[in-house]
Amino acid sequence: MFVLYRGRYPYRSFASLEEVPEGQLVYYFPEEDHPVPVIRAGDRLLYPEPSGVYRYWVKYEEPRDFTVPRARGDALVVFYDPQEPSFGLEVWLGETLVAREVLHQGPLALEAFKAVFTGRRSHEYGGSFGVHRG
Repeated sequence: MFVLYRGRYPYRSFASLEEVPEGQLVYYFPEEDHPVPVIRAGDRLLYPEPSGVYRYWVKYEEPRDFTVPRARGDALVVFYDPQEPSFGLEVWLGETLVAREVLHQGPLALEAFKAVFTGRRSHEYGGSFGVHRG
């Protein structure tokens, strides 16, 4: 079972993964008293950090210069915060956040999340993120 909370209280429950809204922080209950925070991306579950933010890390052996966001670090991170919602990039050096750039907020953040983490383009689910018509 999956449960969506509003504040500290259960708001809505879902019996199967297909019913869970994409890009929202919900709690999966593999056992009755063991909630696990997850974010649905297509047919996958992503496991956010305790803060609720999901981060996808690309680590490098040596520090390098990044242009977006402009910083020097050894990891480039794509992040999605379903509570804001916000989507963007971070540069880390070791365990220190060096720079953060929010690329999208609100509905566009959700569209960017879906495009990046499900592999579907916006027009496949009715959005407008990244659609170029010429």
